[in-house]
Amino acid sequence: SPTVRGLATILANGLNGCTPEEIISVPADFYLPMKLDEAVSGQRLNGFNGVLAHMKHVAVTMLVKK
Repeated sequence: SPTVRGLATILANGLNGCTPEEIISVPADFYLPMKLDEAVSGQRLNGFNGVLAHMKHVAVTMLVKK
């Protein structure tokens, strides 16, 4: 979906250059202070959280391979 892709781009840009540890430490509800949950549907937020979970999985994989 275009909206989830846009949100994924925001995540990618925001986390670009972060260490794997920093990515892992991002709370799943980090968007609440921005009130993003009021502007985006729950289904879109689920997709957004899925993207973050995938990024965290990749970060963990990177740490394991060190």
